[in-house]
Amino acid sequence: MKIYLIIASSTIKMYFRRTQSLFWTLFFPVVMMIGLGFFGFGEYEKPKLGIIDRANNTTSKEFINNLQQKQYIEIDQNIEDNYGLKIENYFNHHSIILEKLVYRAMEVDKHIKNVEKIVEDFRKLGVNRNEPILIVGGGVIGDIGAFAAYIYHRSTPYIM
Repeated sequence: MKIYLIIASSTIKMYFRRTQSLFWTLFFPVVMMIGLGFFGFGEYEKPKLGIIDRANNTTSKEFINNLQQKQYIEIDQNIEDNYGLKIENYFNHHSIILEKLVYRAMEVDKHIKNVEKIVEDFRKLGVNRNEPILIVGGGVIGDIGAFAAYIYHRSTPYIM
């Protein structure tokens, strides 16, 4: 009989723990979202892109100057297919010379041979050590692109 009381009490304890977890995971966040929504926290200003130059040295000035004149962009094939023309129009509008390098970016493409291909493409384009590379896409193109930029000319700067 004692074992039945122990099982019953543990079942009751688990029930109350489960209800508390339901409260904290479901009900509480909804109440907070509704409550904070009344204070106007839902209106956000669109972020603006800018460069903060804390170093203010020759290398950083060269980096900013190169960013404003010529841009190498390493882009995911899916992004290129959907937004390639818009990206080109943006750079043309701001009179920035654009050199696009488009790569397929699936998980199977995360391979050293693709990194070597990217580095070889940098070399063919004549990417300078201080010219930043813009990487546009998801995790795979970010990983292999950042690694390629890092090993090319001892850490070419990149922006993701």
